This record gives sequence, structure tokens and C-alpha cells, in this order.
Amino acid sequence: MLKIKTKKWTGYLLVMLCLAIPAAAGVSAPLPAGKDEAVYANLAADGVVEMIYVVNAFTLEQDGTVTDYGDYSGLKNLTNKAALRQDGDKITANAAKGRFYYQGTLKTKDLPWLFQLQYSMNGREVAPEELAGADGQLTLSVQVRQNPAVDVFFFNNYTLQVTITLDSERCREIEAEGATVATVGKNKIITYTLLPGMEKTFTLKAQVSDFAMDGIQLNAVPLHFDLGGEGLSRLPGAFGGLAGGIAELSSGTKEIHTGAKGIRGALSQVRYGAETLERGSRAAAEGAKQFTADLKIVADGMKSSETALAEITGGLQELAGENSSLQAGAAAIFDAALTAANRELSAQISLPGISIPALTRDNYSQVLAGLINTLEQYGAGQVELAALSALQEELAGMDAFYQGLVAYTEGVRNLSEGGGRLLAGMAELAQGTATLQAEAEALAGGNEELANGLGELGASLARLEEGAGELATGAWTVSEAAGMLQAATAKLDEEIAAALPSALRGEHAGAKSFVSPKNKNVDTLQFVFKTAGIRKEAAPSAAAPEAAEQRTFWQRFLDLFRRK
Repeated sequence: MLKIKTKKWTGYLLVMLCLAIPAAAGVSAPLPAGKDEAVYANLAADGVVEMIYVVNAFTLEQDGTVTDYGDYSGLKNLTNKAALRQDGDKITANAAKGRFYYQGTLKTKDLPWLFQLQYSMNGREVAPEELAGADGQLTLSVQVRQNPAVDVFFFNNYTLQVTITLDSERCREIEAEGATVATVGKNKIITYTLLPGMEKTFTLKAQVSDFAMDGIQLNAVPLHFDLGGEGLSRLPGAFGGLAGGIAELSSGTKEIHTGAKGIRGALSQVRYGAETLERGSRAAAEGAKQFTADLKIVADGMKSSETALAEITGGLQELAGENSSLQAGAAAIFDAALTAANRELSAQISLPGISIPALTRDNYSQVLAGLINTLEQYGAGQVELAALSALQEELAGMDAFYQGLVAYTEGVRNLSEGGGRLLAGMAELAQGTATLQAEAEALAGGNEELANGLGELGASLARLEEGAGELATGAWTVSEAAGMLQAATAKLDEEIAAALPSALRGEHAGAKSFVSPKNKNVDTLQFVFKTAGIRKEAAPSAAAPEAAEQRTFWQRFLDLFRRK
């Protein structure tokens, strides 16, 4: 037998488990400690709200009087046959110790979200009633927007799940970008998750034949994971260090650009000197002196560039030194998410004879997939399955972030090592320039040999000058890009801290009444909506009408939660 431990906000299941309680005696008592609200709504197939009703549940420590508030057009006692008293928006009832339930139909048809469902068949927009039995390419668009007529608290603090069930024998080639798709028997369960404060349009496509579908289920609950801890708190600081490294990179590349321009100018002068020496042996001695002086300029420029490159390399090495901290921080976030998920799974799910392996970075996807499959076999509800699928998707996102960060830190390490090699090459070039300067001084007395050597040197210097020009241009491009990146990441640590959703930090705004602000003692609130299904109308029966079925109270109670 499957046993699922639920939180108080899963009031839908609790309501389904309630039993009739004898009517309480007319004894007055203080208000109950708290109430649970479950808001149900029937929507048309196009998303228009047809009716909203609320199941209110109270826990009484002793017999007494329940007082509640709400603008209802109709009331129904779901616990016993005792009458409910309504005075304006004030509702009172005598209740016995234990759980007391009553239902109220709201006068308003406003929900925190506005839903608009549009259907197209083979590229042509059609009304929902025209889709029953249709064949072709179906496109379903579900638009979710904030309802400005309702307190924004609910829109900003509740996660909305949209669940679409399609018969795989009628629907093939299903495309549902951004959704979690699960298979339950012959049905495909497509679940979209919309975080608090978000508006979005979901689009689903499928090739259908003899089309029919059940109503779309929409559930809204407060969703939060406590991922606080050292790893999460260190993340903004780690990105602050990254921004500092980018600033050093921007400054260093500017120095490279300046040094490369100086080298290019010096090389141009050296080449000119070599060509001058080559034109005539009489001027060879004087040209050699000029050449020697120009080489000194080159050596000085290289020394300046070598110093700038050494600073840049040092900065890259410091940035690379943060690699382990960044990787550790990302790993801590991932591990914290896994720990929170393991804690939630242990607290929420118990399967007789089956143990759930602890989620790790390596096995979380397989374990959750297996758990979803097992729960499906045990007949778990769609809300629980969708929640596990959403958890699997969020852990996959964290895994991708962690792997991307590891790749980035490896890139920084490679860049640091490349800077070291470039620095070594610059030192060799400086040594070569010094050697060339000494040789030029020695060759100052040999006119013909100097002219022959200078011809080759002039060609080499021309190529080196061209390379220095390319280096200057490239350094300037990198400097400009680094400057833009520096400006964009100047407040990266603050932005990361601000961008972390409050739900991931274990924060939650608490519950409040959707029905009336006068209800101050609300423990939990959840929303459950369903649209009308799309099916062919049954042919009228020619048989003689039978006598009206006598239905029990419990059957009539269950009818409240059935939606064709």
C-alpha cells in the first residue's frame, strides 16, 4: 500500500479524506487556531472563469462556534447537516471538536491569474467545441498573465503548474518546449511550471486524430527550497572576485596595446635604419650607429611590454587561483540542493519495502526518473508527480551551471599558462634584441658585410613590424571588449545576490486569505483550477428514462471535485 505524507497545504487530498462529523451543540467557544483555504475554479475551454468555490477547513480543539468571512452567493456544510448562518460577508456555524468543512461559492470570478487558451487546427484558429473528433496538426496556446484586479500578493508568491493530459493513441509527435513530459499508461502528461511573479505563453503542438482531451489542470501553491548556507552565501563574493579579475584584464590589455604601438614604431625606425645602411657602404658606419640606437629603443620598448605582460600574467594567475573557490561554491550550491531534495523526499515519500537512494550529482536524474515511475505504478496524484518532475528539471539546470563553471575555470587556467609562455617568449626576444645590438656595434666597421646582412634584416623587420601592428590592433580590441565587460560586471556580486530568488533562500511570505482580508488566521492556501474537456457529445439514448438515482451525501460531496 502506498503511503504519502503531505504538508498541510495539500488540502485537496485532506478534503477527499474527510468523514461526516455529527453536528456540534450550540456551545460558544473561541475562534479555532487556524483555517485552510482551497480555492477551486471551473474554467471554460478557452480559459474564461465560470465559477469559483472555496472549501474552508477548520480544526477545533473543543466544541464551539466557527466564524469566517467571505462574499459568497451560496454556502454548503460539508461536515454535517447543520445550518450555516450568513450575515453579509460574515458566516458562523456551530461545530464539534475536530475538523469542520464548509463550501462557499464566490460572487466574484476574478483569480490572481488571467488565462487565455487558443486552439488552431492545421494553421486555422478554431473554437474549442470544433476540435472534438478533428484530425490534423493541433496547436494549443496557453497564455498566463497577472490579473490587476486581484491582490498581487498571490501572483508574486505562488508557483503555478499547468498540466495537460493527452491520449497517446490520439496525439502523436508532441512538441512542448519548456515542459516536463511524463508517460502514465497510454497518456502523456505535459507539465509547465511558472515561478512566482512571471507571465508567459506556453505553446504545445501535436499531430492528432479523432481528437479529444480531458480538461487542463492548473494548480498554484507556495514553492520554496531552503538552499541557504555557506555555499550560497559565498556565491556573490566569488563573482565579485571575477569582476575584479576582469577589471585587471581590461587595464593590462590597454598597457599591451600601448607597448605594442611603441614596438611597432621602434621596429619601423630600425627597418628604416637597415635600409639606409644597405644603400651605401660610405654611410654604413653612420647607419650602423643609428641602427644600434634604434635597437636600444626596441629593447626599452620590449622591457616595458615585458613588465606589462608580467603584470597581466600575475593577474591571470590570481584569477586562476580563485578557480577552486568558484568550483567549490558551485559544488556547494549543487550539494545543498541535493541535500534539501533528499530531506524533502525522506519527509514526503515512504514506499513500503522500497528505499529511495540518496540523490547525488551522478545519480539524481536516474533516481528521480525511477521514483516517478514507481509512484506512477502506485497511483500517485499528478501534483506529486509534477513536483518530482520539476525537481528533476531544476537539479538538471544546477548540474549544467556547475559543469559550465568548471569549463570556465579551466579556460582561465589555460589563459594563465599561455600568458606565462608568452612572457618567456618575450624574454627570449629581448635577449635576441640585445644580441643583435651587440652584433650591430661589431659590424659597424664592415661596410659590405653589413649591407648584405641588413638586406635580410630589413625584410625580417618588416614582418615583425606587421606583427607588432596586428598585436596592437588585437590588444585594443581585447581592451575595448574587456572594458565593456568590466562595466557590465562592476556590480555583478550585488546583482547575483539580488537575483537569487527568495524561494531559494528558504524565505516565504506566508499564507493569507484569498476570500477576505478579514480572515487573519489562515494556515494554508492553495488553488486548483480545471478547464472544460473537449469531447464529442454522446448520442441521446432511445431507452426509457430511469428513475432518478438516489445519491448519498458522500457521493454528492465527491461530485464537487469532479470536472467533465
